[in-house]
Amino acid sequence: MDAARSHSELESILASAWFSLAGGACAFRSLDGMPELDPEAACFQLPVLGADGLEAGRVLLALSDEDAQQLGASMFGLPQDELGQEELDDAHAELCNIFGSCLVKALDDRLQLELGLPRRAGLWDFEARCRRGVPRLTLAATLGVRHIVVVYFDSAGDADGTSPALPTAKDQRHG
Repeated sequence: MDAARSHSELESILASAWFSLAGGACAFRSLDGMPELDPEAACFQLPVLGADGLEAGRVLLALSDEDAQQLGASMFGLPQDELGQEELDDAHAELCNIFGSCLVKALDDRLQLELGLPRRAGLWDFEARCRRGVPRLTLAATLGVRHIVVVYFDSAGDADGTSPALPTAKDQRHG
Protein backbone atom coordinates (compact mmCIF):
# COMPACT_ATOMS: atom_id res chain seq x y z
CA MET A 1 0.00 0.00 0.00
CA ASP A 2 1.44 3.36 -1.03
CA ALA A 3 -0.06 4.88 2.06
CA ALA A 4 0.52 8.14 3.80
CA ARG A 5 -0.62 6.41 6.99
CA SER A 6 0.03 2.96 8.37
CA HIS A 7 -2.81 0.53 8.96
CA SER A 8 -2.39 0.82 12.74
CA GLU A 9 -2.56 4.61 12.57
CA LEU A 10 -5.67 4.44 10.41
CA GLU A 11 -7.28 1.94 12.80
CA SER A 12 -6.64 4.38 15.64
CA ILE A 13 -8.01 7.34 13.69
CA LEU A 14 -11.26 5.50 12.88
CA ALA A 15 -11.66 4.37 16.50
CA SER A 16 -11.15 7.94 17.68
CA ALA A 17 -13.67 9.28 15.14
CA TRP A 18 -16.26 6.70 16.25
CA PHE A 19 -15.69 7.58 19.90
CA SER A 20 -16.09 11.30 19.16
CA LEU A 21 -19.30 10.78 17.21
CA ALA A 22 -20.99 7.86 18.98
CA GLY A 23 -19.57 8.16 22.47
CA GLY A 24 -18.52 4.52 22.63
CA ALA A 25 -15.21 2.77 22.28
CA CYS A 26 -14.45 0.23 19.59
CA ALA A 27 -11.27 -1.13 18.05
CA PHE A 28 -10.89 -1.21 14.28
CA ARG A 29 -8.64 -3.68 12.56
CA SER A 30 -7.51 -4.03 8.97
CA LEU A 31 -8.78 -7.07 7.12
CA ASP A 32 -7.65 -8.85 3.98
CA GLY A 33 -11.21 -9.61 2.90
CA MET A 34 -14.76 -8.74 3.72
CA PRO A 35 -16.35 -9.89 6.98
CA GLU A 36 -19.84 -11.32 6.82
CA LEU A 37 -22.32 -8.47 7.07
CA ASP A 38 -25.69 -8.43 8.77
CA PRO A 39 -28.37 -8.52 6.03
CA GLU A 40 -30.14 -5.73 7.94
CA ALA A 41 -27.03 -3.52 8.08
CA ALA A 42 -27.45 0.15 7.27
CA CYS A 43 -25.22 0.83 4.25
CA PHE A 44 -23.96 4.03 2.68
CA GLN A 45 -21.62 4.70 -0.23
CA LEU A 46 -19.46 7.67 -1.06
CA PRO A 47 -17.91 8.37 -4.46
CA VAL A 48 -14.29 9.49 -4.50
CA LEU A 49 -13.59 11.75 -7.45
CA GLY A 50 -10.28 12.35 -9.21
CA ALA A 51 -9.00 15.75 -10.33
CA ASP A 52 -10.73 15.09 -13.68
CA GLY A 53 -14.13 14.82 -11.93
CA LEU A 54 -14.46 11.12 -12.74
CA GLU A 55 -15.01 8.51 -10.07
CA ALA A 56 -11.65 7.17 -8.89
CA GLY A 57 -13.04 4.95 -6.15
CA ARG A 58 -15.85 4.36 -3.73
CA VAL A 59 -16.12 4.11 0.04
CA LEU A 60 -18.73 1.76 1.45
CA LEU A 61 -19.89 1.85 5.06
CA ALA A 62 -22.05 -0.72 6.83
CA LEU A 63 -23.18 -0.74 10.44
CA SER A 64 -25.87 -2.47 12.43
CA ASP A 65 -29.14 -0.78 13.25
CA GLU A 66 -28.16 -0.78 16.93
CA ASP A 67 -24.90 1.03 16.16
CA ALA A 68 -26.72 3.43 13.87
CA GLN A 69 -29.15 4.26 16.68
CA GLN A 70 -26.24 4.84 19.10
CA LEU A 71 -24.51 7.09 16.58
CA GLY A 72 -27.64 9.14 15.86
CA ALA A 73 -28.55 9.54 19.53
CA SER A 74 -25.06 10.75 20.37
CA MET A 75 -24.74 13.10 17.39
CA PHE A 76 -28.16 14.72 17.88
CA GLY A 77 -28.40 14.49 21.65
CA LEU A 78 -31.75 12.71 21.44
CA PRO A 79 -33.07 9.53 23.00
CA GLN A 80 -32.94 6.66 20.52
CA ASP A 81 -36.73 6.35 20.42
CA GLU A 82 -37.02 9.97 19.22
CA LEU A 83 -34.74 9.52 16.21
CA GLY A 84 -36.40 9.59 12.81
CA GLN A 85 -35.05 8.13 9.58
CA GLU A 86 -33.81 11.58 8.50
CA GLU A 87 -31.61 11.92 11.60
CA LEU A 88 -30.28 8.39 11.15
CA ASP A 89 -29.48 9.02 7.49
CA ASP A 90 -27.73 12.31 8.38
CA ALA A 91 -25.65 10.53 11.03
CA HIS A 92 -24.70 7.76 8.58
CA ALA A 93 -23.78 10.27 5.89
CA GLU A 94 -21.56 12.21 8.30
CA LEU A 95 -19.83 9.03 9.46
CA CYS A 96 -19.34 7.98 5.83
CA ASN A 97 -17.77 11.38 5.05
CA ILE A 98 -15.42 11.23 8.02
CA PHE A 99 -14.37 7.63 7.49
CA GLY A 100 -14.10 8.20 3.72
CA SER A 101 -11.79 11.16 4.24
CA CYS A 102 -9.59 9.08 6.55
CA LEU A 103 -9.33 6.26 4.00
CA VAL A 104 -8.58 8.55 1.08
CA LYS A 105 -5.79 10.28 3.02
CA ALA A 106 -4.43 6.88 4.06
CA LEU A 107 -4.14 5.76 0.45
CA ASP A 108 -1.84 8.62 -0.47
CA ASP A 109 -2.06 12.14 0.88
CA ARG A 110 -0.57 13.50 -2.36
CA LEU A 111 -3.52 12.38 -4.46
CA GLN A 112 -5.91 15.12 -5.42
CA LEU A 113 -9.09 13.28 -4.65
CA GLU A 114 -12.37 14.87 -3.70
CA LEU A 115 -15.29 13.32 -1.86
CA GLY A 116 -18.69 13.24 -3.49
CA LEU A 117 -21.95 13.09 -1.56
CA PRO A 118 -22.79 9.99 0.45
CA ARG A 119 -25.99 8.15 -0.30
CA ARG A 120 -27.81 5.12 1.02
CA ALA A 121 -26.70 1.84 -0.50
CA GLY A 122 -27.73 -1.75 -0.24
CA LEU A 123 -25.85 -4.77 0.96
CA TRP A 124 -25.93 -5.85 -2.68
CA ASP A 125 -23.48 -3.04 -3.53
CA PHE A 126 -20.88 -4.50 -1.16
CA GLU A 127 -21.43 -7.95 -2.63
CA ALA A 128 -21.30 -6.73 -6.24
CA ARG A 129 -18.07 -4.81 -5.64
CA CYS A 130 -16.48 -7.85 -3.97
CA ARG A 131 -17.37 -10.00 -6.98
CA ARG A 132 -15.55 -7.54 -9.28
CA GLY A 133 -12.42 -7.15 -7.22
CA VAL A 134 -10.67 -7.06 -3.93
CA PRO A 135 -11.09 -3.93 -1.82
CA ARG A 136 -7.99 -1.80 -1.54
CA LEU A 137 -8.66 -1.19 2.16
CA THR A 138 -11.07 -2.91 4.54
CA LEU A 139 -11.39 -2.02 8.20
CA ALA A 140 -13.88 -3.38 10.68
CA ALA A 141 -14.77 -2.97 14.30
CA THR A 142 -16.58 -5.68 16.17
CA LEU A 143 -18.99 -4.69 18.92
CA GLY A 144 -20.28 -7.96 20.31
CA VAL A 145 -21.80 -9.78 17.35
CA ARG A 146 -22.14 -6.56 15.35
CA HIS A 147 -19.71 -5.07 12.84
CA ILE A 148 -18.93 -1.59 11.63
CA VAL A 149 -17.25 -2.02 8.27
CA VAL A 150 -15.65 0.62 6.06
CA VAL A 151 -14.18 -0.34 2.69
CA TYR A 152 -12.41 1.45 -0.15
CA PHE A 153 -12.67 0.12 -3.70
CA ASP A 154 -10.78 1.52 -6.67
CA SER A 155 -13.04 2.20 -9.65
CA ALA A 156 -10.84 0.10 -11.91
CA GLY A 157 -13.14 -2.79 -11.02
CA ASP A 158 -15.98 -0.95 -12.73
CA ALA A 159 -14.36 -0.96 -16.15
CA ASP A 160 -16.75 -3.71 -17.23
CA GLY A 161 -19.61 -1.22 -16.98
CA THR A 162 -21.68 -3.34 -14.63
CA SER A 163 -21.91 -0.61 -12.01
CA PRO A 164 -22.77 2.90 -13.12
CA ALA A 165 -20.70 5.64 -11.56
CA LEU A 166 -22.44 8.04 -9.26
CA PRO A 167 -23.19 11.50 -10.68
CA THR A 168 -20.07 13.63 -10.74
CA ALA A 169 -21.48 17.03 -11.61
CA LYS A 170 -20.06 19.90 -9.60
CA ASP A 171 -23.22 20.09 -7.46
CA GLN A 172 -22.70 16.44 -6.46
CA ARG A 173 -19.35 17.16 -4.82
CA HIS A 174 -18.99 17.59 -1.11
CA GLY A 175 -17.60 20.84 0.19
